[in-house]
Amino acid sequence: MLFSAALVGLMASAVASTPLKYKMPANMKVAADCVMPAEYSISSFSVYTDNTNQTTVSFAYVDSATGINTRCERDPASKPHSTNPGLASRYACDDANVEFIYQTTGVAGLTVIEAACPSSGSSAFEASGLVPFNLTCSSAPTGQNCTSSPVDISREFTSLQPRPAGAVAQ
Repeated sequence: MLFSAALVGLMASAVASTPLKYKMPANMKVAADCVMPAEYSISSFSVYTDNTNQTTVSFAYVDSATGINTRCERDPASKPHSTNPGLASRYACDDANVEFIYQTTGVAGLTVIEAACPSSGSSAFEASGLVPFNLTCSSAPTGQNCTSSPVDISREFTSLQPRPAGAVAQ
């Protein structure tokens, strides 16, 4: 019994160089070289709404531990990356291992979602975290542009869950 507890502790330290803010599910199989998502940064977050109420959301996303550095954007022509009508609309970033949900009602903010250990051939789990923003907005003749303050925001993932049915597999 003591040996199995030590083995689990060793595995947790091998897969996370930064302490995790979420609990690893007992049924999650993790390769020894897998780096679990722990922290991420958002920069250059902006929301542009034109005079016809069409909105574009864009930002840069970095998870230096997992090696992801990608742009994310949702514009009026973007299609949701999830097929389940019961899910909030998720949008893919340039790196398909990262998705996001931007909402202005309920718990407003940006939810970022990163596939956990996608190189293991399994995208059964995903880490997520919420970023609330303080936006500074300016009006122009064609619409309104809002940007985050501060410009660079670092957060920790707070949840690790099985990928919901209807979410597009990576």
